[in-house]
Order: sequence, then C-alpha cells, then structure tokens
Amino acid sequence: VAEELLLEMVVSSEKLEFPPEQYLCTLAGAVEVVIKLIWDEEHPPFLPTTPVLHTIVWTLICALDGVMWAGITWSALSRVQALAKLSAVDELKVHLIDLHLIEALVRLLDQWTSEQGVLVLEYALLTLLNLLTVEEARFRLYLTGVYRPLRSIVLGDEGASAGA
Repeated sequence: VAEELLLEMVVSSEKLEFPPEQYLCTLAGAVEVVIKLIWDEEHPPFLPTTPVLHTIVWTLICALDGVMWAGITWSALSRVQALAKLSAVDELKVHLIDLHLIEALVRLLDQWTSEQGVLVLEYALLTLLNLLTVEEARFRLYLTGVYRPLRSIVLGDEGASAGA
C-alpha cells in the first residue's frame, strides 16, 4: 500500500514546473523507496524527471563530501542502490551521465573503505557497468583516472585516497 501512495506522489509530481528544494529532497527519497520496492528495469512504472535525477546525484555528492543539504545528512549506499537501478534504463543513461554521475562514482571509489561495506562498492560498480554502454560514459570514465582507485581496491588498499 505504501508503495502505491509513493508511486502516486512521484507520478503526480511531474506536473510541477519549479519544485522547491525541500520538496525535491522528499521526492527523491520517495523515488528511491519506490525503486527499491517495485522497480522493473524493463518496464519502469515511471521515469524520474531531470530535477529528481539531479537531486539524487547531488545528494550522492553531499554524502561523499560529508555535508548536509536541505537539513539532511545523506548516505552513499541509499543513493547508489537507487542509481544502480536507474542506470539500467536506457532512456535515463544520458541524463545521468550529463549530471556527472560518472565523476561522482569515481570519487566514491576513490574514497571507499571497507568500513563503508562491500554493498556500496558493488552498487557503484554496477552503476558504472550499466552506464558504460554509452560511449560518452566510457570517455568520461577514462578522463577521471578511474584506474588508480580500482587498482587500490583490487590490491586491497581500499580507495586510493585512503592511503594518501
């Protein structure tokens, strides 16, 4: 029942032209819950609007920076769980790439430590894999210097910045 109410809220929000920041945060949270409960990558029940996608990516960046935004401290795990599913939808890939998600994910890999848990790492890598079907994503990934954090993780040094 809760997912039906949240889905109705998410779908009806598409009519708002310039939603306020607090509302976008609430809406992004609702989108994440709906994605976790009833998301179907082949037949998604809705496609989040660009402002909602922007909010989800922005809150990932806030989580990486350890800052509050809109009065909330954000978790990287919740963001990448939702983004992993969203990034599997072809219609959303270019939008997510344009929102600099590749760069944010490389930052996450660079900052990753085992204390954050393997799930964060798995969802971040899954998101990257989903986006790499787009040439622009491969180009941006190359430019970010992703080799260093991946090498550090594979060798057991955790994220590259953990040893820096």
